Amino acid sequence: MKQKRNAARLIVFSFLIFALTTGFSYAQRLTGTIRGTVTDEQGLPLPGVTVELSSPVLLGGIQSQITGENGIYRFANLPPGTYKIVFSLEGFQRIERLGIEVVVKGTVTEDIILKQAALAEDVTVIGEAPVIDVTSSGTSTNYGKDLLEKMPLGRASYLDVVKQAPGVIAQSAYVGTMWLASFGSNNESNAFQIDGLDASSSAFGFSTLVPNQDTFSEVEVSGVGNPAEYGNFSGVVVNVVTKSGGNVFSGALSYYGQFQALNDDNNPDPDKYFSRQIHRFYDTALTFGGPVLKDRLWFFGSANLTENDVTGWRVDPQYHAGTKVNNYMFKLSSQIVKNHKLVGAFSYRYYDQPGVPNPWATREYARGYHEGIPSWNVMYTWILSKNAFFELKSAGYSYRRTGLSYQGEAGLSNPVHYDYLTGVSSGGVLYPYWVDYSRFQANASISYFADNFLGGDHDFKMGVQYNKGKDIWAGGYSGGKYYMDYGGEPYYLYTWPSSHYGGENDTLGVFFDDSWRLGDRLSINLGLRFDRQNAGIPRMPIMENWQDTSEIYQGMKGLIVWNLLSPRIGFAYTLTSDKKTVLKGHYGRYYDNLFTGTYEGYGPLATDWTAYYWDGSEWAMYDFVSGERLWVAPRNLKSPFANSFSMSLERELFPDFSVGILGMYREWRNQISIKNITGIYEVVPMVSPDNGQTYMVYNQLNVGGSSFELQNYPDHRQNYKGITLMLNKRYSNNWLLTSSLTWSRSYGKNAISSTNNSLQMNVINMSVYNQGKDPNDWINAEGLMNMDRTWVFKLQFGYNLPWDILFSLNYQAMTGRAYVESVRVYPDQGMRTIKAAPRSNKLRFDPQHMLDLRVQKSFTVHRNIRFSVLADVFNALNLGTVTGFANYGVWALSFREPSGMAAPRYIQVGLKLEF
Repeated sequence: MKQKRNAARLIVFSFLIFALTTGFSYAQRLTGTIRGTVTDEQGLPLPGVTVELSSPVLLGGIQSQITGENGIYRFANLPPGTYKIVFSLEGFQRIERLGIEVVVKGTVTEDIILKQAALAEDVTVIGEAPVIDVTSSGTSTNYGKDLLEKMPLGRASYLDVVKQAPGVIAQSAYVGTMWLASFGSNNESNAFQIDGLDASSSAFGFSTLVPNQDTFSEVEVSGVGNPAEYGNFSGVVVNVVTKSGGNVFSGALSYYGQFQALNDDNNPDPDKYFSRQIHRFYDTALTFGGPVLKDRLWFFGSANLTENDVTGWRVDPQYHAGTKVNNYMFKLSSQIVKNHKLVGAFSYRYYDQPGVPNPWATREYARGYHEGIPSWNVMYTWILSKNAFFELKSAGYSYRRTGLSYQGEAGLSNPVHYDYLTGVSSGGVLYPYWVDYSRFQANASISYFADNFLGGDHDFKMGVQYNKGKDIWAGGYSGGKYYMDYGGEPYYLYTWPSSHYGGENDTLGVFFDDSWRLGDRLSINLGLRFDRQNAGIPRMPIMENWQDTSEIYQGMKGLIVWNLLSPRIGFAYTLTSDKKTVLKGHYGRYYDNLFTGTYEGYGPLATDWTAYYWDGSEWAMYDFVSGERLWVAPRNLKSPFANSFSMSLERELFPDFSVGILGMYREWRNQISIKNITGIYEVVPMVSPDNGQTYMVYNQLNVGGSSFELQNYPDHRQNYKGITLMLNKRYSNNWLLTSSLTWSRSYGKNAISSTNNSLQMNVINMSVYNQGKDPNDWINAEGLMNMDRTWVFKLQFGYNLPWDILFSLNYQAMTGRAYVESVRVYPDQGMRTIKAAPRSNKLRFDPQHMLDLRVQKSFTVHRNIRFSVLADVFNALNLGTVTGFANYGVWALSFREPSGMAAPRYIQVGLKLEF
């Protein structure tokens, strides 16, 4: 009878979600769960036990349940934080469990044995909360308050937090990274969520929003075993949950500064290069939160003002300007009515990077960057019963980013001039642009817990997801003309009038997840996801002389349509009776988002490009490319995807300390690149004059008869295999530690493989738009991937010494990036640069070692008021490891000349007042 009743309820809830969620979606789980079974000393379930849950982060006050006939209790939809549970039943001990840590997307299993007591007896247990999730088949890294506040993580980018996670490879080990690869993925393949808002760029996949770290409650990095709820990525999901206030007023005021006197030098050649100069650097932040109505309405606000005016070792310090970045946030969390929770947040980010003139670039030529990003987020939760809850979320942003001179749009009428004799650029910005980004998303889901159903206990979740991203660009030459003069006299002229281009992608997804617990040891995690990605060209005005006209291009719908099915299956099996050793496995199919940068190119509105030379009396045309040839609509493209396999073993050695080993294999297929579909080639042996070696070169027989198209290359694929050892000591007894050691190999070929770019991107954006137009680009292109690192070691350690002194460190050591040398060959279509050999272990940059330290002294000023003084030492070893060369061509004068290197050792001073 009970199974029939559960089945009937499940059908009703399934109907409810599809009735309510048409048109809503795309936000993921920001909460965790505490579950368990209460038994007596004989192991029999105890019904009627009162279970009370409380926490400073729990809006609405104490939650209470009474166990049913199977002794099961469950508290779901819990924000990350520290909890207390009280178990009581007349005639039995009253037990308190303290210090239970709930993390994003995690399930804490707390099974309790109640002993009979003749007299009232209280038992308090502290600090024995499990550190291993015995129900999930995935592995994630969670950075809570202790790690976020105690580590010298850097404040230039919140990805400085993320790059510490096992399996994640940053473009650089140093502070300020913006690009990540994870378990072999490409840089665009990660998903970034901030309180459920998709912060990923619709064009290129990087994180559009860069929030202030002082607002973080927890950061979760999940790249292994993700459920079907998560889609449109093949790397990791970065889940940021922000603070919400509480029943007590609290806040912090902080200042961080960098000064030239505390800045060291690791200049590789002081006679040739400049040294890093700190002209001005400050980072100030204020956070404040508390109750409007106790247990019913909380608020949290934040303001973060920064200026960074620092010049690197390849920049003349005479010419500089400060970049200002300000972040603001306000959030309200309410539970005015029992079982109904509503959260709303608004954020604004201001970014201003002025153009910097110098002797070779006038003020009118120097390009600056500016953006102001408003974003919003609304989340509604309805607790239908102790076994079911409904979630509705909606979020979005809309903003413009500009790359113009100090004159703004007024300077767009000025043509560009470059003088061969003096080397000076003037007039206007060479490639000015602006881009309008927007995103709207909504999500509706329902979770239902069915106990003793189909032979086990089930945690069902199903949802509908909708996400629309759009970008519209304006590009061309300033004034539509680019003059190349000689001593002020005309020499060459290139014309390229302004135009709009852009893309939009509508994604509708449906998912179903079931975490099925069979007995005390085995959990089966099943998931299925369907996505329909529909990409096109948006409606936009026709542009003339950088001004929008009244003529409207109506857009192009259904340019690329993908219907994608993503199965997920995994298990978690508890090997030991103490439930502290877990074996996990997972298989999943993952599809990347359909990025508009892949296909928007110059777009259907592209204008003609023309080249002239000065014949002494007038301009004579010598080259012409029709705008129609600059862009071809893609046909019959298939979606790139990854198959992911993982196995892991985790063991809790003692309270708060766990070890684990993870094995991972991934394969990516259906990679997209550009191809010359009308070029006719013969393969001929050809000797490069640069190294005397013979290469089989593609010689074009119909020079000039070229047209290009995006295609899935059958031989463009990537593979990753890796093994990771992990240690995790949650903060207790005054210390914490996280560490990982990864061996991996990332091998294959994609659109950027023919370059030495430090990125690993497969979006066919402007930076790789020419790769593949000539098949010689693929000579020796298959090999180690651009961000392959054989060995990566990471360590985070913190210890609270006597007298309230904190010492902590971050350390990363990794194999240097592999690179290749290039040589020239001369087929009939003109000189081509090819890779001299496949990328391999033979040529690598030196290993990177980065040690960052923190020393902090805190004082209790009055009751709950604390004042801290700290010093963060970045690159404490002052290593100057080269990470890039100016030129990889063996013929070039700048061959192997350093172009990338870590910042020298510098100290960041901090002051913080907490109340």
